Amino acid sequence: MGSARTALLNSITNTKRIRAKLMPSINDVYGSGKFIKSDMDGRLDIDGKPYEKTCTIDKIRIHQYPPEKGESEGKRQITVVFRELPDMEFGCNVTNARAIAKLAGTEDYTRWVGTPIELFVVPEEKSKTGHAIRVRKPRYPSANGMAHHAAPPLWDISDGKSVVAAQTPEQVRKIINDSGMDPSAFKVKPAGAARELAKRADQYGFGFAPVVGSGSTEGDIPF
Repeated sequence: MGSARTALLNSITNTKRIRAKLMPSINDVYGSGKFIKSDMDGRLDIDGKPYEKTCTIDKIRIHQYPPEKGESEGKRQITVVFRELPDMEFGCNVTNARAIAKLAGTEDYTRWVGTPIELFVVPEEKSKTGHAIRVRKPRYPSANGMAHHAAPPLWDISDGKSVVAAQTPEQVRKIINDSGMDPSAFKVKPAGAARELAKRADQYGFGFAPVVGSGSTEGDIPF
């Protein structure tokens, strides 16, 4: 009798577990509410506080914001869940969405699942933390999404004529100082990142405020 009762209880428990696994969750629609962010130190605000992290897209959701005053419909945003960070979401702005589309080879975001990307942090004046997260092609093979803690982020720097790639922040500053030129005469971007992320060196925190009238134009940079 006891063994039959135990078997019945085990059957009920297993049934509940199966239902819980198959049952739709509100998190499937609204997400966890925990977004991947950057911190004040220019690192990803996740375990280990890495400068960058290689991840693989696992799920895609569309986050619907409530309409603001005067709007009939709220804005929508693509949010990404990674296999390596299943309890967090990455909210894609237009810049990051376009970067992922290039890496995935399609603008159809429903087909982005399985795409490996690398998250990294750049200075951003408009951000509350002074930094923002961007996306690029993974620079290191990382089957398990290992974060790269050891080294600071690298930069590509150009004077409008040539490019010096993969420089540390100290090397970038030395190139600028040795040239005797204003920092605004140089363009820099995170190493391996898209050309669209290139800015004047002073805008990324290298050197001081630009001299009026100096610096290269957007069309000069040979990235």
